[in-house]
Amino acid sequence: MAALTPLAIAMLALLRERPMHPYEMHQTLLERHQDRVLKIRPGSLYHTVERLLSDGLVAVNSVEREGNRPERTTYRILPAGERALTDRVADLLREWGTDYPSFPVAIGEVHFLPREVAISSLKERMAAIETDLVMIESGQQAARTRGVDPVVLLSGSYLHQMFSAEHEWLARTIELIETEEYSWPNN
Repeated sequence: MAALTPLAIAMLALLRERPMHPYEMHQTLLERHQDRVLKIRPGSLYHTVERLLSDGLVAVNSVEREGNRPERTTYRILPAGERALTDRVADLLREWGTDYPSFPVAIGEVHFLPREVAISSLKERMAAIETDLVMIESGQQAARTRGVDPVVLLSGSYLHQMFSAEHEWLARTIELIETEEYSWPNN
């Protein structure tokens, strides 16, 4: 059995809450803004649930049909799925340096752009981060108002901190480029 993908982890976590069908999982992940940290596509969900089923981590809970609609299969997590979930989450918490985001590559080569293009692009990124920060704050506040346990909100809290730090770094970097404290070879 291969290591659980981030999507598989999220799906198993949902199934720990209660049995669900893939469409319900998709909707729940979107409602919780998990699309900010996962690539969530309906086809990927169905493929992932089939893999979890073949790996013996989930089982069919029920199959229902309403009128002329297609059958709806609901899945539940199995003890092996519980173990795989907790083991993988613990592994990921311990790991360091395994992500390869593209932004550090781009920022390392930003000097190839004309100064104005670099500044404009970085300001667009800052604006997008500001939008995300507002969305995260409102989502976190709405969840707290509903009485959601703060530990469930840790991923949102983490994203908020990371985005805030990046926003601060971008503001300072833009300032250094604008004031020409950074030499610019491609002017």
